[in-house]
Amino acid sequence: MTNYEIGLKILEDKCGNNKDNVLSLATISLSKGKNGKVMPSVRDVDAYYEDGVFYVVTYALSNKMLESKKNENVAFSVNFENISGQGVAENLGWVLDPKNSELRTKLRTVFAAWYDEANNEQDVNFCYLAIRITKATVVTGHGPTTKKYYLDFINKKEIDEIKEMKKREAIFYSFSGIDAIETGRKYISKWLDENKIDLEKEEGPIYIIGSYDLNKINTSSLEFCLYFIIPKTIKLLTKTETKKILGDTYARRYTKFDCLDIAWSNLYNDYTNDSDYKIVDTIIYEQYLIEKNYLESSSNILQLLSVDKE
Repeated sequence: MTNYEIGLKILEDKCGNNKDNVLSLATISLSKGKNGKVMPSVRDVDAYYEDGVFYVVTYALSNKMLESKKNENVAFSVNFENISGQGVAENLGWVLDPKNSELRTKLRTVFAAWYDEANNEQDVNFCYLAIRITKATVVTGHGPTTKKYYLDFINKKEIDEIKEMKKREAIFYSFSGIDAIETGRKYISKWLDENKIDLEKEEGPIYIIGSYDLNKINTSSLEFCLYFIIPKTIKLLTKTETKKILGDTYARRYTKFDCLDIAWSNLYNDYTNDSDYKIVDTIIYEQYLIEKNYLESSSNILQLLSVDKE
């Protein structure tokens, strides 16, 4: 099975089989905040899953329906299942519309415990909402055993950001000396600010990656390399040097910024002791999954260690 098929099966096992799922469904509010920017709006809904679509019984004049009518792009999280994603919302119309008869039968069965109490089917504003998934993230395990599946429902494949990064050249900087890692990480904020890049506003993906040799940490020969992979639409204000990176196969693990030191040690030791893999070298990469222009203790980090499967 491909990773897409594995991730999809996990999603179907957790959300399918006539289960009444509880989703946190996010839309864009019709009103703006005090700063003039758009506001998110979120609520919990009961949802039935089938073939890449969540179905919800709701009311046409509710905020979620009015908001999704203006902007059909929504986000969701399946409560306590480590499944989240994005989708397109569609109002399927009145629950008693003949075209909805087959779906109505399914939903009345799945939601039997509360359907009649919560819905007045004679009111034409009671309707079915379809949330057609476009992208989803399925997470299994915890800590060292964490595995994430990024699913592209449109193209029926796994979204592999490492492959996407391999296709593009990275803007490259290097720092040397015993404090190279700390200096390089601090330079992230400076570089973003100098080039007037605001991660909270940019629409295209911006990848920020650091690398160094585990065996040279706390030595004067340590070199820290910092890479920025940015959309072509961004025009830089500083001169840059570029190079290709990430040409190997990598073991991957997620951690928090304040846990990096011990996490790297655990990752390296795990694969050193795993007879199914051979570590290629001691150069490690860390992708900074930040949404603001700076690192903080709770920032998510994707760790990459080059390995070959025996």
